[in-house]
Amino acid sequence: MTAGFGFYQQSVNTCESGYIVVVDRLPESADTSAEVVAYENLSAPEQRAFERILASETRQVFDDTDSIDGLSETIVRYEGEQYETGQMVAVGCGQPGVFAMYCGIAATLFGGIVALVARLWPSTGPAPR
Repeated sequence: MTAGFGFYQQSVNTCESGYIVVVDRLPESADTSAEVVAYENLSAPEQRAFERILASETRQVFDDTDSIDGLSETIVRYEGEQYETGQMVAVGCGQPGVFAMYCGIAATLFGGIVALVARLWPSTGPAPR
């Protein structure tokens, strides 16, 4: 049963691994002493990633760093607004069901061995008369 639970946990795991960058719109009153990069000066992959992040209501996970590396820790001017981007962060998933699955397999094997030994072990009951 434990192995089945572990297998189930693995099969329904919806966690994604990759890289994320958080983008926040800066208020007009924000003091931006950092260099501001115009959206037009971003590479085509960075522009697509930036638009994808802005359009999404959830975090966007990217498979590689190429499309978001230039966005990390910058201020981007886009359509008259300024956006601050956070540091690129690697995100990953643990595998919660693996331990349960292996424990279940080990328990099943151990139980099978005990049952087999009990079946084959000679009885030490009273001798027949």
